Parts: sequence; C-alpha cells; structure tokens
Amino acid sequence: MKEVSVSVNYLKNFLNDVRWCDKQEILSLDGDGFEKELFSVCFDNSFETYFLSTDDEKPLALGGAYSKKHDNTAKVWLLCTNKLISNKKDVYKYVKNKIRIFQSKYDFLYNFIYKTNFNSLNWLKACGFKVLDLKNPDFKMFYFCKGEYKFDLRYFTCE
Repeated sequence: MKEVSVSVNYLKNFLNDVRWCDKQEILSLDGDGFEKELFSVCFDNSFETYFLSTDDEKPLALGGAYSKKHDNTAKVWLLCTNKLISNKKDVYKYVKNKIRIFQSKYDFLYNFIYKTNFNSLNWLKACGFKVLDLKNPDFKMFYFCKGEYKFDLRYFTCE
C-alpha cells in the first residue's frame, strides 16, 4: 500500500470498486450527486485529502478532513474499495496515524456513519471517538473532542 496523487482515472476506478457500505452511506447523505462532489473535494487544495493505492496501483482508499475556516472543527471521512479486505491492517495503521494528526490539529472531529457500517464504527471507537445515537435510526454520529473544548452537539445533529 502507498499514498498516491489523485487523478481522474484513479477516481473513476475507485468509484467502480467502492465498498457497498460506503456507497450506501454516501447515497443516503448526498444522493446521486455524490460522484460530482467527490471529484470536487479531491481536486480542491483547501481539503486535507489523501489517496491510497495497492502496491499494484489499484485504488484502495480516499480520506481526509474538511474544516470550516472560522473554527477548530473538522469533518473526517474515509471511503474504501473492496480491496480493503486484503489490505485492512495496513490501511487502518496508516489512517490511525492520520487521525492522530487531525486530533492534534483540531479540537473537535466528527462525521456520520451509516448504521450497517460496523467496521467503521468499531474502528473509530478504537481511535478514541465516541458514538452518539441520533433520532434518524439510519445514522450514528461519531466524534472526538480534545480537552476542555466546549460544543453543543445540536449544532452538528440538528436535533
């Protein structure tokens, strides 16, 4: 596994092999326009985005953090292809290091996980994230809060 530069071809190949649970999550949140949004995010330098491939140059994972410029909060995300199954240990080790970097940089990290994405929920708990059940039973919010940082979860959940 290695970090690579993004290309249109990489993204097209990635989308052809994205894991079912990641695709369900994206479709539930963003609808059919997620491909256009993904292309936009991946080529926007204001996002902290990373791209992983297998040793034989096949797309493996996309991830990153997005922060609003006026606060110290970031939305973290990770999408994987079906090749995660044979590369899980290396990907999780790499991403755990990225999460540590984001945890040191931001006071509050968060995202929403689709209810059937158990691997992501369990792994994020192992990275120090807490899980919040939402009124919408299809999603759970995971979050990391550094130190004494004060926040109101209603801002993130709209509940």
